[in-house]
Amino acid sequence: MWQRLCDVARTMPPRRRRAVAITLILLTSAVWAVNSAPLRQTTLPPLEPVSPHDEHSPPTDALPADLRRGHYHPAMQRLASLTAAYPDDLNLRAERAALTGR
Repeated sequence: MWQRLCDVARTMPPRRRRAVAITLILLTSAVWAVNSAPLRQTTLPPLEPVSPHDEHSPPTDALPADLRRGHYHPAMQRLASLTAAYPDDLNLRAERAALTGR
């Protein structure tokens, strides 16, 4: 294939021949770079199972203080963001439903 490209390049005008030669050089160096590069194998550490009631439980410490003061809007915003961050926590959803019903 390379020989055929070189034969075709010889029949071209000089300016076109130079472009073809540069293309061949770049293509050859790219093929050499791909063939000589070692494959990188990255291994990720194993994932640890997360229990829903460990230290990963949602921080709801500020909710009772907000509700005692009558600050329902900040409490609702806090519950909305916590529900988005912890979508599987049913206690948060129940608190949000109870607060919405007030």
